[in-house]
Amino acid sequence: MYDQGLSAREGLDRDLTIWNNLYEMRRGVRNWPWKNASNVTTMVAPTQLDTMLANIVLQVYAIQRFYVVNGNTARAASTQHDVEQGMNAELFRQRPNMSWLMQHVEKLFAGLRDGVGVTEILYRKEMATHNVAIVERLRDPDTGIEILDPATQKAIIKAFTELQPGKNDKILAILRGKKFIAASNAEYDTIRTTAKTLKLF
Repeated sequence: MYDQGLSAREGLDRDLTIWNNLYEMRRGVRNWPWKNASNVTTMVAPTQLDTMLANIVLQVYAIQRFYVVNGNTARAASTQHDVEQGMNAELFRQRPNMSWLMQHVEKLFAGLRDGVGVTEILYRKEMATHNVAIVERLRDPDTGIEILDPATQKAIIKAFTELQPGKNDKILAILRGKKFIAASNAEYDTIRTTAKTLKLF
């Protein structure tokens, strides 16, 4: 069976060698019209192939939405735009070996060079799962005002309340204060109400 497969591909393999030599402009030995005659090659094949490749890449990949993401659930649909942007950014991201874009271009180039299209290229199908981190601003559920996450709140409160006169004078001078204490959001309700009554904001 293996030998039969090799025999069936013999003609194609011979053509692949010829086509690749044309693109690489490799010159073989020429013994006509005399032995070891001059063998001149031209840039027709590589010029035409590279031009065709560039045109296809421009039409197919030079767009903002090569990957189109559609969420299958309501929750997925709410973040599909962010996931789609991330996937399209990954297409062009430089990697240690090769970007996704160049992997696509290599397969396209092989199909054009070999003259038999992508159907003659062997592929291995792989399924991959990507975890996408969505960064959203925290908001107060009652007021809708943006708030800090609890860990950041604690760090800021600690930094301000530990400021001491005589030890942190330069920082206190910039902040125009001598001592800071932590206050909850609710403690400012009276001030907000008064400001709204006076139409200060």
